[in-house]
Amino acid sequence: PDAESICTSVAEFVLRHFGRAGSTGAGDRTLSDRVTEWLEQHCQEGATLKDASRAVGVSISTISHQLPLDIGKTFTELRAEIRIALAKRLLATSEMPISAIADACGFSDQSHFTKALKTAISLTPGQFRRMLYSFETESKTLG
Repeated sequence: PDAESICTSVAEFVLRHFGRAGSTGAGDRTLSDRVTEWLEQHCQEGATLKDASRAVGVSISTISHQLPLDIGKTFTELRAEIRIALAKRLLATSEMPISAIADACGFSDQSHFTKALKTAISLTPGQFRRMLYSFETESKTLG
């Protein structure tokens, strides 16, 4: 193991056995909460598992093992879900071009974004935006 892995393991051991300074016990946020929060703040960047492990102070293997147990999703699945949620919000609330939304949400390109959204909600970004526009127009007409 390299020095970084050893340091991460030691830090995990210390936190697990001695707790955090100022820790309140049961009220502490779970590892899944901390990873999710970090991803929500960094999903538009590279947001790798290695980066997350450094940010939350646990090993890559701990995150890889714990997330599926806690929330039923891998790190990659959680990152994709958070990126898709941000993309849907931007499609609904902005007039940004689809390519700019893809970039803002951390997708490698517009094609990757389109495939990911189509997989997640069975609609392309353009179809999703048109559906929202149609719904909004219909609601105004009825209301």
